Amino acid sequence: MKKKLKYLPIVMFILIFLFFGVHGQMSYNKFYESDLNHLVVERNNWQKRATEFYLENGVQIDSFSKPSFMYDLKINDSIVKMKNSDVFYVYRKNHYNKYECIHVYKYKN
Repeated sequence: MKKKLKYLPIVMFILIFLFFGVHGQMSYNKFYESDLNHLVVERNNWQKRATEFYLENGVQIDSFSKPSFMYDLKINDSIVKMKNSDVFYVYRKNHYNKYECIHVYKYKN
């Protein structure tokens, strides 16, 4: 019994690592395959090292691959992206209340 408990922390670490790896890949695939023209509606940084941005349609953008997202994206920014592409455009309302392109990103390098 003690021998089995000895390996429990290693097994737990591997399972957690696999969970976040699979979750991240699934989020990226959903983002990549989507045709987007949606607003950022929520922001979450519960991991403390990356920020997740959620769009109106449920697609998630994770700042782990590009930490600058964390500072550049804001709630109510509009994200525009063509299907099967990792390049997306960020639009923000200007002082005339019209959207203008403020940045172009490539999601993964």
